[in-house]
Amino acid sequence: MELLKTLLYRFTRIITIALIFLMVLVIFLQVISRYVFNHSLPWSEELARYLFIWLALLGAALGIYKRTHPNIDIIVNYLSKSIQLQLHRAKCIISCSFFIVLFLHGYQATVSSWEANSAAMQISMGWPTLAIPTSALLMFLFTLAESSKLFNRPWLGVFITILLSYGLVELSSWLNLQNGVALIFILLILFLLIGIPVAISLGISSYWAIITTGAANLQILPQQMFGGLDSFALLAIPFFILAGGIMEKGGVAKRLVLFVSSLVSGFRGGLGTANIGASVLFADISGSAVADTAAIGSVMIPGMVEKGYHKPYVTALQAAAGSLGMLFPPSTSMIIFAMVAQISVAQLFLSSFVPGFLVAIGFAIVNYFVSKKRNYPIDKWKGPTEIIHAFKLAGFSLLAPIIILGGILGGIFTATEAGVVAIVYVLLVSIFAHRDLKWKDLFTILENSAVMTSRVTFVLAMAMIFGWFLTVNHVPQNITHYLSSISNNPIIILLLIQLFLMIIHTFMETGSTILIVVPIILPLLLQLGISPVLFGITVMLNSAIGLILPPMGIGLYTATSLTQVPLGQATREIIPFVMTTILVLLLVIIFPDLALGLSKIFNK
Repeated sequence: MELLKTLLYRFTRIITIALIFLMVLVIFLQVISRYVFNHSLPWSEELARYLFIWLALLGAALGIYKRTHPNIDIIVNYLSKSIQLQLHRAKCIISCSFFIVLFLHGYQATVSSWEANSAAMQISMGWPTLAIPTSALLMFLFTLAESSKLFNRPWLGVFITILLSYGLVELSSWLNLQNGVALIFILLILFLLIGIPVAISLGISSYWAIITTGAANLQILPQQMFGGLDSFALLAIPFFILAGGIMEKGGVAKRLVLFVSSLVSGFRGGLGTANIGASVLFADISGSAVADTAAIGSVMIPGMVEKGYHKPYVTALQAAAGSLGMLFPPSTSMIIFAMVAQISVAQLFLSSFVPGFLVAIGFAIVNYFVSKKRNYPIDKWKGPTEIIHAFKLAGFSLLAPIIILGGILGGIFTATEAGVVAIVYVLLVSIFAHRDLKWKDLFTILENSAVMTSRVTFVLAMAMIFGWFLTVNHVPQNITHYLSSISNNPIIILLLIQLFLMIIHTFMETGSTILIVVPIILPLLLQLGISPVLFGITVMLNSAIGLILPPMGIGLYTATSLTQVPLGQATREIIPFVMTTILVLLLVIIFPDLALGLSKIFNK
């Protein structure tokens, strides 16, 4: 079983690397054809979307193999080893039951769509739909191989898992319950608490709710998955993740740090301020808060510790600075929100600058007072020569955010096209200008980008099914009615929603929160006349808090993995940065023009 698992992994890895490479190539050809030859390629967008569907779902299978899908293990980690083992077995069985369902109905969807042709390329729609049963089969086999390790006799474990998984599928078809809404939330919470990945928890709870209430034919599962992933705007996510991966390996982060450090040397806590400034610049290219934390942290943390900064404080500062990746374009979370809320990506990007800079300035102020109180060192300023030298080293790197943001906000590129331009630019700079990136590194970067993409997109696909069930059962309307009965004051409603989101962020990451919560809450906000763009900015600020605050705190965990500082020590140091972000969040709610002012000025 282990040999089969390894062979399938290697095959899937090769295919996903080829897929993401082809996506970049297709969209790059589209950009060249449109802007150089003034001729559009009618098939390029459609082909890229279908390649993306395959990438997202095969990447999800790789995520199962590598155990990278987001899950909640807060409770499980405190249980005894024997109970953890039993829960792990249960997770495998429940997950396999869902993969069986997904395979069967994905196969039926593929067969039924085989006669239909796509609009542009006139190929059978069975080819892109085939990604669903293929990925389901791979995920089933990867999980089955995992379950074989949980029993004394591996083949007995495989037999038990298959038998009980199929039994769960059959049992669900015999049940007949009326209150599907209660069922779907009870199951979701239960599956999340025992550590099943968020995406699978959404999918299996939705499946059980649909089949036990008879809400619809189960063909709705592949239909909603396919519809959720079939979006050209979503291609920007893997593109910016890939660009961030190239920059991390290609020396871009190191040069940005050197340049910003040259500007703030001579000031108390200058290295901390440089960390914040470099994180802003890196965020304007990568779109990923975790990538920001890892890339800048790997450069800054050793130097700060060597200069006498306390490790717990450095860890907290790095996590906080990394969270700025959530608040500046081209944040992948903003792209997801714009898609869900059906608003302009460029408008959301433009509206994020003032709140983002307010948080960054607030972090710099916190860093200054902490540095002054603890007497952290002042680096000697070497004069303009140092700045000029650092600028020369970072010149190509500094052009990247100008090209990306200028292209998007100026209406030259779409966010997706800008992502490809970013990849090509940082690739050329890293290989030929900086010479820090080796061609062999690209295979690992491409694979990691596919897996990181699937963390978001697989949740998105499952959330489409979950959201569909809630919509047909009028859950958004009921929540809207309940909240509006409390108050009609937009500020009070926004504050209540932010409190609710803070609770959600204690156990769920940003992408999952946006996909599950936003479609439910947005109708009420529109009814009250609250701008969805303003709401988007508040969600980003709230998410930035969740990113650095345990128990979810992915950004804080990333920083602690770099410094090996105990989580409790880092958490105490992170509090001033959390309070700073909360203060900016309150200011944006009370004074909406802090977020909306720029978009009004530029008529976006």
